[in-house]
Amino acid sequence: MASTTLTQEDALRAFARMMHQKSVGPIVELLHDKIHYEAQWNYHEYAEVWCPREVATKEDYIAYITPRLERLRKSGVTVFAEMGRLPEGPCVVLAEGNKDTLTAMALVEVQDDKIFRLEVCTFPSPEDAERTGEYPE
Repeated sequence: MASTTLTQEDALRAFARMMHQKSVGPIVELLHDKIHYEAQWNYHEYAEVWCPREVATKEDYIAYITPRLERLRKSGVTVFAEMGRLPEGPCVVLAEGNKDTLTAMALVEVQDDKIFRLEVCTFPSPEDAERTGEYPE
């Protein structure tokens, strides 16, 4: 049986699907037990929730992201998660409302075929990414 290796692109596509579906389902099995999640902002306007700056376990990340996704779903806000590329590697460019209202980007590090680090950031700026037009559903 052939084994598959999780790539950064695959991990980011799963993150993008999670954001589009507003459900943790697409990403949960890919999370490392000791995932390190970090966000550069503390309050999400549409989700109406204060975001912790850091989360350090799979369980804590799921507990953090699930209510945020639920609030986004209830708000009716359209989230766009587009595959992108920086000179350092792949990313997801995030936008809300329309595809050009860029809000942040997501970066990942894969270790042991799992998402070990996930960062949602505004620096580097999402405007710095090369956008691909790919929006994983």
